[in-house]
Amino acid sequence: MRHLNCGYGRGFSVLEVIETVKRVSGIDFAVELAGRRPGDPAQIVAAADRARSMLKWHPQFDDLATIVGHALAWERKLQASNGRKRSPEAQPG
Repeated sequence: MRHLNCGYGRGFSVLEVIETVKRVSGIDFAVELAGRRPGDPAQIVAAADRARSMLKWHPQFDDLATIVGHALAWERKLQASNGRKRSPEAQPG
């Protein structure tokens, strides 16, 4: 089995992602800032060179706000479909 990274070859900081999620979702959630934990890497960036060459794959979106928007839409769709599949007896409360 082969594993391939799918990314853009550049990364976003955690704070960039948090601020983008807040802006795109319209939810101003609380964030607790803390220092890096022992062993945490300074940065991780997916190099998608193998996926690009083996699969002829290229990312469709490289704008963080677009990526977050698509991820939120996907999660909301999953939540909605999971809610519809549950019987009334399985509903909490």
